[in-house]
Amino acid sequence: MRGLYFGGRVTRELLRDPLSYIFCLCTPMAMQLLFFLIWYNMPGAARENMTIFRADTLAPGIAYFGFSFIMLFASLLLSRDRSTAFLTRLYATPMSAADFLIGYALPLFVLGIGQMILTFSLAAILGAVGGTPLTFVGTLRAALALLPSLVFFIGVGLLFGALLSQNAAPGLVSVVITLSGVMGGVWMPLEDMPKLERVFSVLPFVHGVRLARGAYRGGAEHFGLHLGVTLAAAVLAAAVAILAMHLARRRETR
Repeated sequence: MRGLYFGGRVTRELLRDPLSYIFCLCTPMAMQLLFFLIWYNMPGAARENMTIFRADTLAPGIAYFGFSFIMLFASLLLSRDRSTAFLTRLYATPMSAADFLIGYALPLFVLGIGQMILTFSLAAILGAVGGTPLTFVGTLRAALALLPSLVFFIGVGLLFGALLSQNAAPGLVSVVITLSGVMGGVWMPLEDMPKLERVFSVLPFVHGVRLARGAYRGGAEHFGLHLGVTLAAAVLAAAVAILAMHLARRRETR
C-alpha cells in the first residue's frame, strides 16, 4: 500500500510537467508517420520489397522503441528526486526499496500503455490508408507481448536514475535508446545481415521486437526463445533496480 500511495505522488509530479509526457507519447507516433510516408511514396516495386515499413510490421517495433523514452523519463524523474532532499526525507520512512520501485513504476507503466495505444491507433489509420490494415486480434496479441519489454525499460531507467546523477543519466540513457532502435531491428531488416543479427541477439532488444511482431502474426521462428529472453530481461531489470535503490538508500542515509 505504501508503494501505491507513493505512486499517487509520482503521478502528480508527472502531471506538473506536461511537455515531458507529451514528448514520450508523441515521439513514437511522429517517427511512425515519417517511416510510413517514406514507404508510401516509394515506387511500387520498392514498396513491395520494403515490408519493414508497412504499418502492420512497423507498429510493434515502433511501440517497442517508444518504451525507450519511458526509460529516459524514469531516469530523469528518479535522478531529479535524488538531487533534492525529497528522497532523503522519504528514506526515513518505513518504505522499502520495492515500495519505491512500485511507486515510480506504476505511473510510468500507465504512461507506457497510453503510448502503446496511441501508436497502434495511428498504425490502424495508416494501415487502412496503405492497404495493410491491422487486425484487432493481432494488435491485442502484440500489445500483450510488449508488456514485459515495458517493464524492462522502466527497470533500466530506474536503475540509471538510482545510480547516476541528474546530469549523467540522460547521456547514458540516450546510448541505450539508440541501441534499442538499431540493435532491435526496428527500422532495418536484420535478417538480411546475419552476422550483425548474431551479435545483436546477445542483448534483449531484437528479441523484444521479434516477440511483438511474431505475436501480431500469431507466431514466429524461435518465438519461445524471444519470449524467454524478454521475460528474463524484465525480471532482471526490475530486480537490479530494486537492489540499486536499496544501495542508494543506504549510501545516502549514512
